[in-house]
Amino acid sequence: MQDTPANKITYEAHISVSSEFVVKVSANETGIENLPNNINRYNFYNQIKMPSYLIAIAVGDLVYRPLGRRVGVYTEPSQIDAVAAELDTLE
Repeated sequence: MQDTPANKITYEAHISVSSEFVVKVSANETGIENLPNNINRYNFYNQIKMPSYLIAIAVGDLVYRPLGRRVGVYTEPSQIDAVAAELDTLE
């Protein structure tokens, strides 16, 4: 795929990981399926056309903390307090 702002796409992603991990993508999450052998399949769909260089995927031991009505952060559990404190003025 050509990496240029002039080429914009919509996309969907289906990512299967061990159930101990969380997946986040720069798209709307459309569901999580529990598969055999402790595997979760995360499904995402992005209907807004965007350049390919803005596609992001994060997988890991992630937790979420809301910082306000419209803002929150994802990070590893050991970092959540520090990250939330650093970004607590966002809203």
